[in-house]
Amino acid sequence: MKILNKAKKGSKELRFFKEDKDKVKDAINIKLELKEGRELRDMRILFRVAISKAKSEGALDISLDLDKLSDLSGISVDQLSHEALYQSLMADYVFDKYKSKKEKRIKSMALLGANKRVLDEALAQAKALEYARELSNTPGADMTPELLLKEAKKIAKKHKSLKLKAYGRKELKKMGAGALLAVGSASKHEPKLIVLEYKATKKKATDIVFVGKGITFDTGGLDIKPAGKFKDMFLDMSGAATVLALADLLAERKIEKNLVFIIAAAENAIGSESYRPGDIIKTLSGKTVEVGHTDAEGRLVLADAIAYAKKYKSSLLVTLATLTGAALVALGQEANAIMSSDEEFAWLVRDWSEESGDYSWPLPLWQEYSNIMQGTFADLNNIQNKGGPYGGTVTAGAFLYEFAKESADIFLHIDMAPRMEAGPNDALPKTGGALGGPLRLLYDIVQKRA
Repeated sequence: MKILNKAKKGSKELRFFKEDKDKVKDAINIKLELKEGRELRDMRILFRVAISKAKSEGALDISLDLDKLSDLSGISVDQLSHEALYQSLMADYVFDKYKSKKEKRIKSMALLGANKRVLDEALAQAKALEYARELSNTPGADMTPELLLKEAKKIAKKHKSLKLKAYGRKELKKMGAGALLAVGSASKHEPKLIVLEYKATKKKATDIVFVGKGITFDTGGLDIKPAGKFKDMFLDMSGAATVLALADLLAERKIEKNLVFIIAAAENAIGSESYRPGDIIKTLSGKTVEVGHTDAEGRLVLADAIAYAKKYKSSLLVTLATLTGAALVALGQEANAIMSSDEEFAWLVRDWSEESGDYSWPLPLWQEYSNIMQGTFADLNNIQNKGGPYGGTVTAGAFLYEFAKESADIFLHIDMAPRMEAGPNDALPKTGGALGGPLRLLYDIVQKRA
């Protein structure tokens, strides 16, 4: 989609109206209904609806007068500019890489009255999101740990400000990353720990470390998933995809922070070399973990990545993962679950999520949840070891925090499982597949955190 500053000849106008009498002939008419207190939320959905309607009517060249819409909606031109571009590209995206006949996409969109600076930022974010979605949507046969590393190499080659480090099975064994090795033990595709270091200031300290879960396909291991639960498990590397896209985006925007991006990549396969329930694993941190369930693998690979992050002594460590089905039980498909060692920061992130549109909601990270994860024969268990199968999202977060306490001043965990794919209220096509993760929220955390 080309973004223009004036309408192309023959293009159709996106016309928002409140009363039927204000409809315009030969335009794409969309009724403007904004509820008090959620105007921006509703506007985001309406932009997606507008794109869907334009495509259904065969209008592939469109225009939008932002000044008119601002007067009608009460939302600033800058906010409308950003949302119109970002949401339109999000709604226009389809994953048709494997189709012989490609789906029709919007060719051009003229945003009249837009601020170029705002559009440049929105376009950079939208392109990064599309990149994350492409990676996430790629089937497991074509998206292995090695191919994730290949993508990281492309990004590092593109930006001189990024330095790549990568560790395979031999190096992981030498450093003692027993958790990542265990999860990837049955796959012919060896696990990888992928690190991108971004240094844009003269200070030595690292501001933020981002850690992404990169399970390229998840069978559940020997505790195999039930029938019907396999189909979307190539999406279990969505956290890694978002972290890669974020690294690319922040380097492209030349953000003046020192940042590190870490991906723990493995395929949780089944075979004669599979790790087993009851195994005791020694992690990179030195802590031992009793395997209560092989389908709780994401937290294991993240544990080693978090331990690796300790060397950077960052002020903030952010983990990003499609970690628990329990998060969907708690929040449906409407919000990411967030947990932090600093409750005040968690609520600040919630406010930023509202501004970015990557809606997220805080859950507690109390010591009581850590107590439940203590092991019987090892330091920890990778599932609840007492009290029953309750609070799966918060106990998973508590498990990660056991490794993060020494790795950063503040720990933030984002369980993006609820937002892995579009929900019933998103007004997005099923052909778009993965949502790409809370990219704008992560971008805002980097920009807004002092």
